[in-house]
Amino acid sequence: ESGTCITSERSSPPQTKNQALGITSPQYMMAAGVSAGALLCGVSLWAAPHLFRALLLRMPFLDVYTTMTEYPHLPLTLHERDEWGDPAVPREAEYIASWDPIQNLQRRVQQRPSGNPSTGLPAVLIQAGAADMRAPPWNASKLAALLEALATEELKEQPASKRDASEVGSDAGLLLDLQEGAGHFASNQLEKICLDRAIEAVFLKASLRPRWS
Repeated sequence: ESGTCITSERSSPPQTKNQALGITSPQYMMAAGVSAGALLCGVSLWAAPHLFRALLLRMPFLDVYTTMTEYPHLPLTLHERDEWGDPAVPREAEYIASWDPIQNLQRRVQQRPSGNPSTGLPAVLIQAGAADMRAPPWNASKLAALLEALATEELKEQPASKRDASEVGSDAGLLLDLQEGAGHFASNQLEKICLDRAIEAVFLKASLRPRWS
């Protein structure tokens, strides 16, 4: 899915629409998003990471607050203020920061030493183009660095016997696929398309390996 609805009722924990309908469960739930569509996957990583087994983000736009604030020269930045909000307006800047994936994950990394409990992380595959000017590759790089920091802390929380087990990494598998020379739009070369889909299929299959028990 390019967008997966997350619903929440006051009397029950957040869940995806498919989970609410009983179609699947977090153990088997995977989601994918492209460009701005990957933003929902990014939000899920801080708001409800336990709902997904794996997430696939292609050419993601995630660092919304910083991009809108510091890089107005990039394509679509000014144009999309009607969609995301104008960070020059204090109230709108606060709103953007409230859901921005990078902002929230940075706060989570900073707060973890204070003893915040682990919430678990899904496996994540991030694909980015090194020459992408619409969703610059720093979006993917920042996300990968933050997830690596969180995964490292979660690994430290596991018993030593579990850290040495062969399953280590299956809970928070992370792969950053930075494609040299690639822009924002997918290649129309059949060989490249097949390679990308093969990488995705192998990663998603690997994410279904047994978790720590």
